[in-house]
Amino acid sequence: AVDVQRALAAEPWPDPVRLVVRMGIHAGEVLERDGNLFGDPVNRCARIRGLAHGGQVLLSGTTKELVEGWPPEGVGMLDLGEHRMKDLTAPVRIFQVTHPDLPAEFPPLASLNQARHNLPVQLSSFVGRTAALAELVALVRAHPLVTVTGFGGMGKTRLALQAGAELADGDGDGVWFVDLSAVRDAAGLPEAVARVLGLSGEGDPLDLVRAHLADKRILLLCDNVEQLLPDAAGLLAAVAGAGPGVRVLVTSREPVGLRGEQVYPLPPLASPSSMATPCAGP
Repeated sequence: AVDVQRALAAEPWPDPVRLVVRMGIHAGEVLERDGNLFGDPVNRCARIRGLAHGGQVLLSGTTKELVEGWPPEGVGMLDLGEHRMKDLTAPVRIFQVTHPDLPAEFPPLASLNQARHNLPVQLSSFVGRTAALAELVALVRAHPLVTVTGFGGMGKTRLALQAGAELADGDGDGVWFVDLSAVRDAAGLPEAVARVLGLSGEGDPLDLVRAHLADKRILLLCDNVEQLLPDAAGLLAAVAGAGPGVRVLVTSREPVGLRGEQVYPLPPLASPSSMATPCAGP
């Protein structure tokens, strides 16, 4: 990786073009089939690469332990701390490969550490439903209210969380997960949203929420809404309409039933063989 980066840096690119490549290195057990590699380490390596900036080489803590004690002369490993990646799994310690011939200063890693959110840690990385994820992210970008529908256990919540992670950045006002599974009355919806946003004060919770959201660029993930329908429909409309930068992503077994609502029926999960993410080269 160092040799490739040095060669790229030394190449006399035609002005003003300069090719910069980001690299991620990870180690783990994978499956090989027809010349391709499959498994969670492949996805994790791609996520580590996604944290990097052009010209930067990143190592996972696992890889750093494997190469400890024998890096080539001049090669160092700078500890960049623990970072949560957008697969929503637990934080991973990341190291930057350093060398006198390579740039040393880069912007902060593009991890969830840079975004405001309360997205819960997941036990495994997100695999499968790649097309569904891309479609859902596009819908949320374009519409104030999007509802993912499907039977219980289909993975609506995991898909919505992953969409939230993909949309999280360090510029807006955050992505906030509102778990409504324990709320049994529609009147509790604005209270739950206010609690997640850290709002307190006298008066109607819905008024507090709307006033807070009026000038925000924010995404609210309202999970398990079905038991609050149809009474919660008007409340969700009020939250989604609180400001031009507000987006509300709902998971429910049925649509909310609002005009302008974009409903995304979750398709069945693909077979395990088609869910795997291959690595077929650098």
